[in-house]
This record gives sequence, C-alpha cells and structure tokens, in this order.
Amino acid sequence: MLRLEFVSSQCVKPPRTNNLHMSKRTTSSTDPLRSATAYEQLKIDIVACLLKPGDQITEGELQERYQLGKATLRAALARLSQDGLVRSEPRRGYRISSITLRDVNEIFDSRVVLEPIALKLGTLAMTAHGLAALEPAIRQTRKPETLRSPTAFLAASKELRLAIARTAGNFRLVRMLGQLLDESERVLHLGYFYVDLTKVLSRQQDQLLTAVRKGDAESVERASTEQIMETKRMLLDALVASESFLSLQLPALPTLRRSSSPGR
Repeated sequence: MLRLEFVSSQCVKPPRTNNLHMSKRTTSSTDPLRSATAYEQLKIDIVACLLKPGDQITEGELQERYQLGKATLRAALARLSQDGLVRSEPRRGYRISSITLRDVNEIFDSRVVLEPIALKLGTLAMTAHGLAALEPAIRQTRKPETLRSPTAFLAASKELRLAIARTAGNFRLVRMLGQLLDESERVLHLGYFYVDLTKVLSRQQDQLLTAVRKGDAESVERASTEQIMETKRMLLDALVASESFLSLQLPALPTLRRSSSPGR
C-alpha cells in the first residue's frame, strides 16, 4: 500500500505510471538474462578462437556481429574481463587476450597439480550407479558428429572429466577444475590450427576410462598426470614450430656478462 500511495502521489495519470512501472520491472528482470546470454555467446567464440587471440575489436563491431545493445554488451565484457579473456584499451575498444607459451605452461602445470587428484577422488567414490551415470557423457564424446568438430569434442571431453570429478562431491574442487579446463580448452582450440588433436585426446580418454571402470584410482591419477604432460609437450612443439604463432610474450633471457678479466 505504501508503494502504491507513493507512486500515485507523484503522478497525475496513475494508469500510465503503472504501465511505465511495469515496463521498468520487466526490463530490470530481463537485462541480467540478456547479459548472461551475451556473455556465454562471446565466451564460446573466444574459447573456440573464432575471436582470435590478440584481435582488437570495438563495441560497435561486437554489437553488429552479435546484435546486442550497448548496456548488455558492456555487462558481458565486464565479466569476460574478470575472466581474463578480454581487456579494455581506452579509446581503442577491446583486445582479445593473447595466448603465450607462458600461458600454455602455466595452464597445464596447474592442471597437473589439480586434475589427477580430482579424478582420483572421483574414482575412489565411484559406484556402479555412478559409472552408469557417466555413459551419456562417454557416448557424447564418441558420436561421429562430435569427432568431426573440435569444438564439440573438446566440450564433451571436458564435461566427461568434470563428471568423473563430481562423483567425489567436492564442488569447490570441481569449480576450480572447470575454470582450468576452460582455459585449457582455449589453448587446445589454438592447437588445432597446427595439429589434429582428436586422435591423441581420444586415445588418452579411453585409457583413463579403462582405469576408472576398474576402480583403479592410482592408475587414474598416474594416467591423468602423464596425459596432461604429453598434451602440453605436443602443443608446445606445434606452437614453437609455427611461424604464424606470433603472440609470444615471454620474458627476455638474461644477458650473459663477459668477464673483463684477461685470459678468461
């Protein structure tokens, strides 16, 4: 009642004011949904390298490409900036974050600390019901249409690993692993420009699932560690050998000082 009295005391035509009030309420409730959808659209394209690492892009270009309003786009870009996927450049727009050799090293070195233990814990907690619950995720990774699409395959592979980890019930651990796998997925997409990864990653996945089905948690931990390091080496070799991989931001190597002493 107080709210209605306040509104009517401020307006000469209450019916019109009520319509405006309802419109504002509708807008405020749908804006978060729009910005969340825009965030997911942009994130998917950044992770898949459709918006390429290092590319500069303006708000106008993004609005036209994704058919987004300015406020919705800015809210999505703010979240992507927090994720480290874009950065704002005053008077120039935005730049898609680069992927460097340091990034590759840090992402996979972090995975090797976290992922093997997460999958080990998931395996230790796995039941017959849990194994049955994994089957849809396993089948998704093996569908012909999934294997033909790096985007679909990497997404399905990520979800399978997270499904195994979720079995342990440690959702903080799963959340941290999910963030690392998101970053890893972007690097793997970049790797597909230089080498076909699907066959190797499929073999790794089959090896991992064999150990999970046996309930062999130690083998799961060991296999996960070896696979992460194998993938890291393969990616680094491919990127270093590629002349088109130009977004390297590695620290300069220290300069060796020549001794001023004679005879040395």
